[in-house]
Amino acid sequence: MERVFKHYYFIIRGSEKISIQDIFLLGVTAGAVITDLREEKIKNKWILGGILFGIGIRILEEGVYGLLFAFLGMSVPLVLLWIAFCERWIGAGDIKLFSVLGSILGMGRILECMMAALLFGAFYAAICRLAGRKKKTIRLSIPILCSVFCGIGGLY
Repeated sequence: MERVFKHYYFIIRGSEKISIQDIFLLGVTAGAVITDLREEKIKNKWILGGILFGIGIRILEEGVYGLLFAFLGMSVPLVLLWIAFCERWIGAGDIKLFSVLGSILGMGRILECMMAALLFGAFYAAICRLAGRKKKTIRLSIPILCSVFCGIGGLY
């Protein structure tokens, strides 16, 4: 089956292109950052809408195999970050956001996205610590957004 969304691009400048998937990834992650900063939680409506859209894209592009692709991508963050969640090192909303991204990116790319986000998170935490911030937690949605930007820009 021919890939449906891979052929639809928006021209940014000159010959630079961004796909509909990339716009969606940026939109859902930016929305999660906004709600995370305002209310200190990522709203489940962002998560549910993102998962439905991600599964829909995968089914349109690859049929039944796309559904498997989406579920495998969603399960990777759940499996790998479960211990971190149990130890309260990461919030449930952050894991759910990674799962949304995994439904679109798949197993391989979500691993790269998670690694980049955790590196950005460590850098962000160090800056917060050096700035004398008293709060012990950081909003991981911001490093996740940075990771998505890097992925779209081709850095991983």
